[in-house]
Formats: sequence, structure tokens, C-alpha cells
Amino acid sequence: MMALAKRIYILMVEVNKLIFFFALRYFLKEIENMYFVFLSSYRNTCESLGELEKACGSCSHSTA
Repeated sequence: MMALAKRIYILMVEVNKLIFFFALRYFLKEIENMYFVFLSSYRNTCESLGELEKACGSCSHSTA
């Protein structure tokens, strides 16, 4: 009976390790996704500002 309890305990520990591993993997994947969304948004903002700057640079009015 003791051997069976030990096997069950070891199995439970291994299952807990697997659950932790998959949860950590999911969490890291979400962090990676948020980083790429931020990076993409930053690039789009920079491109938009660059286009705006070009458009304003081509205006013929002066502020003086």
C-alpha cells in the first residue's frame, strides 16, 4: 500500500510540474504577443509621424 501511495504522490508531482510548465509557456507567449503589438504600434506611429512631418514640410505657408 505504501508503494502505491508513493507512486501516486510522484505522479501528482509530475502532473503539477507539467501544469506549471504549460502555464509558464502560455504566460511567456502572451508577453511575447504584447511586445510585438507594442512594437508594431510604435512603428506605425513613427511612420505616421514621418508622413505628417513630410506633409507639413511641403506646406507653403510660414508662421512668421
